[in-house]
Amino acid sequence: MKNIVFAIIIIAFQINTAVWSQSLISNPCTFPYPPGSEWIINGGCISASTSGMNALYNPSTCGSGNNDDGWAWFVGDGNIVTVSYNATNRDPILHVFSVITTPCSIAQVDCANNTGTNGTESVTFTSTLGTYYLVRIQASGTNSTMSGCLEVSSVPVIPGDYMQPTNYTNSEKVGACVVNDCGPFTFTDNGGTNGNYTNNIPGVYSPNNAIYRVFCPDAAGQCMQATFNEFNTANINDVLFVRNGPTEFSPNFTNPPIQTTAFTGAAAFTTGLYGNLNSSTPFSFTSTDASGCLTFAFISNSTNSASGWNATLQCIPCAGGPNGTDNNDCQNLTPLCSGTAVTSNSSGPGIVSEGCDGVNCPAGGENHSNWFKISIFTGGTFNITLTPAT
Repeated sequence: MKNIVFAIIIIAFQINTAVWSQSLISNPCTFPYPPGSEWIINGGCISASTSGMNALYNPSTCGSGNNDDGWAWFVGDGNIVTVSYNATNRDPILHVFSVITTPCSIAQVDCANNTGTNGTESVTFTSTLGTYYLVRIQASGTNSTMSGCLEVSSVPVIPGDYMQPTNYTNSEKVGACVVNDCGPFTFTDNGGTNGNYTNNIPGVYSPNNAIYRVFCPDAAGQCMQATFNEFNTANINDVLFVRNGPTEFSPNFTNPPIQTTAFTGAAAFTTGLYGNLNSSTPFSFTSTDASGCLTFAFISNSTNSASGWNATLQCIPCAGGPNGTDNNDCQNLTPLCSGTAVTSNSSGPGIVSEGCDGVNCPAGGENHSNWFKISIFTGGTFNITLTPAT
């Protein structure tokens, strides 16, 4: 389980077809958000009109048709944030939205409508530094007056040894350089060992856009094994694809608790891990690819998040893994002589991480590589011809 200790800022207010407003953070968008241009959670009980706001933001995921709203802004600090509201006289509904300013739009981070009258609703997620977040509180039913206390707490992410990236690198789907490490080490979602993963990874929701990273052995005769100690995603649309090999299109594992996903089409996107699989932990996947590598690709939608995963990666001996002598590492390069033809086929990226600075192409480093050496003795024109068989 992921344990969270909170440092809490408490804001008390009353919702009475009302908005809380203070002049500390400007509304980042010009189209109609709740009336007024400046919003922040900062304490005190402030009320104002919310005329016409319900028709603009009335998602069905946590109740609809509720006409009494309170609104507030806050700015993400990059840590694990918990937003909760405790009502003293009504049944509350809580929404948290992230705000995209170019162009202006909102995406629901999460919502909560689990308790009854005098209950507390709570949403926990990993915030993005500098991102504006919009909080909406509703009283269940119509024409209601609700009083209560809003709490916003923030604790630092406790990272795993390696975490799943949330952004592309150099416009490529890979999010980090290939890792050669026999471990053992921990691998988690971007919420670390104590927080939830982020929604809207990678931003444009499609399994074709899933951000991935690759782990490979750093010793000959070894293959990577991933053992999941925790796994919980919010729904069928938040999927971790585990792949047998070093590339985006290496084949997915299909053994349980992997399930058929909500996506159809290319085989790379039809099976993955999703939902609360903690009753099945620990479960493992071991590379049988000639590279000995494993690839992890993750996608999340804009509704709800969960604690994600905590896995242990390490090497185990294997007969079919990298041999440490192929020229897929620079230390084993092949000399090229005159016009001699060389036939070569790569089994993977090798046992040494090379060719990646996290900025330039290839953004993730090697997938399948061969290293060659040439020596130039006289001036002139040098030609090299590559003839791929596939």
